[in-house]
Amino acid sequence: MDYWLNLTLFKMGFWITWALVPIVIEIIPATISAIRLFIKAVSKEKLEMPDKMPMISVIVPVYNSEATLFNCIRSIHNSTYPDDLIQVILADNQSTDNSFDVYARAQNEFTSMHMQLIHTEKGKASALNSAIYTCIGTYIINIDSDGILEKSALMNMVLKFENDYEVSAMTFQIREHLKLKVAICTTAIFYVEPIPSLNNLYTQRQRWQRGEIEVIHQYGDRFSVKNFFSDFLIRRIMIDHTFLFPKMIWLCASVALLFFRYSGVMMAMSYFIIYLLYILVGLLNYGCVCILLHDFKEEGKFYRSLWWVCLTLPFYNFICSCIRFIGTINGMTEASTWNLTSLDKEFKDLKKVVKKDFKELRDKRGE
Repeated sequence: MDYWLNLTLFKMGFWITWALVPIVIEIIPATISAIRLFIKAVSKEKLEMPDKMPMISVIVPVYNSEATLFNCIRSIHNSTYPDDLIQVILADNQSTDNSFDVYARAQNEFTSMHMQLIHTEKGKASALNSAIYTCIGTYIINIDSDGILEKSALMNMVLKFENDYEVSAMTFQIREHLKLKVAICTTAIFYVEPIPSLNNLYTQRQRWQRGEIEVIHQYGDRFSVKNFFSDFLIRRIMIDHTFLFPKMIWLCASVALLFFRYSGVMMAMSYFIIYLLYILVGLLNYGCVCILLHDFKEEGKFYRSLWWVCLTLPFYNFICSCIRFIGTINGMTEASTWNLTSLDKEFKDLKKVVKKDFKELRDKRGE
């Protein structure tokens, strides 16, 4: 008994230190968020309808969106917000498919909406910036073309603005440069299809990583420990970046320690404890989303049935962390671009490099 205690518990100090990472940076903030959401749900404020609903502009960036664009436009048309008060701007940044034909079909079918298509330079940022100058609405809303809006999403966003005139947006630039209030409308739901393959996940998460790195570069002075617990966006970005490297170091250290005859039993127990901690994080986040979906009966019922995902989420998050780490390295070694190399091609390139290195080693030995 003393042997196993000495082998496992008494030598876990090194690994218990790593267990503090999810406790401090994820479990505690998730617990605080759950408590805040519960209090907010209990004392829910009632939003009042304005005497006159304002005109709104909905920007939809389009790039080869033929397969999803029509359903996206239809979801705008079928929303509870009055059609005649919606301006829809499709910002096409050089699509090469039949996206224009989809726009023409939607324009003929949804005649009550003010809809137009503009051609912009390539890139989502260029599409959005060009479309803004065409907007005539009191409020400007941006949605992607690969999903659909929940029926009350537009109405809920407008009511959020109309009931609190201090709210200006949801974006770093409005808050940092203009010092105006930003907020998240938790009742504005947008449905998207799940990632269809590992290749898509690989390129998507690398794009997200590069985008967040650009945000850090522009607003680096805001990313301090004092803002970690008070600001969700800063906490999320710091977890995805600052704490990404310790995770990778920890993984490499795990492999290295095995060669130094470190206790495999102790390491396995440590991993299991950390796995349980991340399950706890997933359950807390799961509870928060259940609270947010309280007024959405169908969505809430569907989401509650997926409780078991919390058991597999640590593995998924670990895969995403590895992809983000690769994205950081690629971002430092490649020119800034959103057309990223797929996972299959990365493996093919890796095989070529390994074969080339082995060939050079053989040639040198043969000399």
